[in-house]
Amino acid sequence: MRDRFDTMLTEELAGDAAEAAWQQAEEQGTPRGARGAEVFIRPEDFGTVVVQFRALGLIEKSDRARSVKDTATYWTLTPLGDEHLTQLRAIRRPSDGG
Repeated sequence: MRDRFDTMLTEELAGDAAEAAWQQAEEQGTPRGARGAEVFIRPEDFGTVVVQFRALGLIEKSDRARSVKDTATYWTLTPLGDEHLTQLRAIRRPSDGG
């Protein structure tokens, strides 16, 4: 889930971050050194997001069986989370305006 968050943030914010990096480098007199910016969520902020999603009833820990060597925590959508995601991603028909 964390990797997906980082990917989404990069897709959404990398352009803005790169522009800010160029602007900062230019202000510091080193525009040739600016190569863009890395976009990621800090571990403590990701933890806050997970807690918030859990508090809203959107995700829960997955109880799917995994290898004993696999110690990662996995999350799954709750029925409410699935419904909310469907509503967010659904393509709405344009209203006819009248």
